Amino acid sequence: MLRLKICRKALEAAAACLMSFPAAYAADNPLAKYLEVPGAKTTLPVSSAKSPFPLEFDRDAQKRFENFHYQLGGDHALYYNLHLSELLHTAVSKPNQSYRPLDKVLVTGLGDKVFFKVNEGDLTLNQYVVHPNHRVQAVVMIHKGKIVYETYPGMNPMDQHVWMSPGKSTVGLVIARVANDAGFATLPDGGRTELAVCTTSSSTPVADRERAIAETARAAYDHFATGS
Repeated sequence: MLRLKICRKALEAAAACLMSFPAAYAADNPLAKYLEVPGAKTTLPVSSAKSPFPLEFDRDAQKRFENFHYQLGGDHALYYNLHLSELLHTAVSKPNQSYRPLDKVLVTGLGDKVFFKVNEGDLTLNQYVVHPNHRVQAVVMIHKGKIVYETYPGMNPMDQHVWMSPGKSTVGLVIARVANDAGFATLPDGGRTELAVCTTSSSTPVADRERAIAETARAAYDHFATGS
């Protein structure tokens, strides 16, 4: 049995947990007046995001969008998480034409073997993701390039969800798989030029890729050095 003492943000980063945070509603809460704004409180179950919201709800969420209202984690946050590209200028990274979906090797019982110590006590992963206080929308765990656990209590598998902090880990993994070289080259006339050569998604042995990078960098240097 694996027991972890882990905070909510750490769970989000480690397990790519996509969630909307609930807000406290006490009358003496300094946020009380902001929580009176429609859509700021949590009244809808997280599972409501798996179906289209009513048109009036969509329009109201769009009209009231601003960063602080979003971070209150209320009902409107469920909409923002899945439709942020409608509200902010967004660049969507498209998959490569030859991409290969990750294989699924779901580990039976994994969600009952991992525990988290939270305010509600010790919860298994399966209990945590459906607990109403945590508003988890999805969790995907990947081990050695294969999906070993996935659940979608608050979104559909093919929905687009704002990525935020887990994106840092994803970018780091991608960069780690890229063979590259970069540096400054001093030309015969004293000028300097920056050279960067990168390869990715190649099945060629590393030594061969590094040789190709070196030859490409040399060809680029010769071009700038001779002007040919």
